[in-house]
Amino acid sequence: MPPKPFIVNGKSPVAILFFFLLIYSLLAMHYSLAQSPTPPSALEKAQNDYNFQYSKYRDAQEKYITARSSYFLFKTATAKNDAFVATKNHLDQVVKLYVTFGYLTREYINSFNWGNFNDQKIKSISILDNQTATLTSFQQQIAATITLEQLPPIAADLKTYLEGEFASKHNKVLSSLEIGEAESTLDDFNSLAGVLDQVVVFKLRSGGTKSILANWTSEIKNIRVNTQKAITEAKNLNSQTRQDQAKEGELDAIIRTTEKAKSELKRSKPLFEEVIRII
Repeated sequence: MPPKPFIVNGKSPVAILFFFLLIYSLLAMHYSLAQSPTPPSALEKAQNDYNFQYSKYRDAQEKYITARSSYFLFKTATAKNDAFVATKNHLDQVVKLYVTFGYLTREYINSFNWGNFNDQKIKSISILDNQTATLTSFQQQIAATITLEQLPPIAADLKTYLEGEFASKHNKVLSSLEIGEAESTLDDFNSLAGVLDQVVVFKLRSGGTKSILANWTSEIKNIRVNTQKAITEAKNLNSQTRQDQAKEGELDAIIRTTEKAKSELKRSKPLFEEVIRII
């Protein structure tokens, strides 16, 4: 929660010092673009689940390659059944890996406040829900197979889905997530800047370190304007994509634009630390 507006008049030096210590701690907490924060427990669990499924996927992949080679070499019923079991397990692990990838993306989406871009958060979660439903249907098809011949058509359909519709829809989710994250960090920046602005204005009126503080205020304003400009540009690019899909090149363009916003916001951290030392 952002701190309440601070009024300098009537406050003791001890209260002012305590206030700035509070602001300094908030800087460390909010400015995740400068260094990685401790992730929420739900996000951490989703990451661990994904890592676990990825490990199982690699193990299943190795067994599939070995069993497939043995079947082509020996052509026995036993080798064929081993190939069936290994192929079935491999396909099942592919689906599980993508399902947990979706859950990981969802938890990252839920790990910050999207502000006035929240409608895109809701749409992104809806896309992820639909992807999970489609992947679950593939999982059911795989589970129902009893012969090796049944698996290649399912594998082909799954490959087509993952490389086509799934990829383009996930690109859309990532595009919105990039903008939502930048928007959230800008909100944090504005909250912290708003608190410090009150103190800076008071100091300017009293004549203390006037030119330095005036330049600090000007620089903070430039960061705010440049960041908002980049976010607006990214939103415009996002609006030009399809409602629930985005091409790889469109995602890349949005990422490049949001990186401009993030670079601007990174510049604010040393400026906040500097003004705290000055005041």
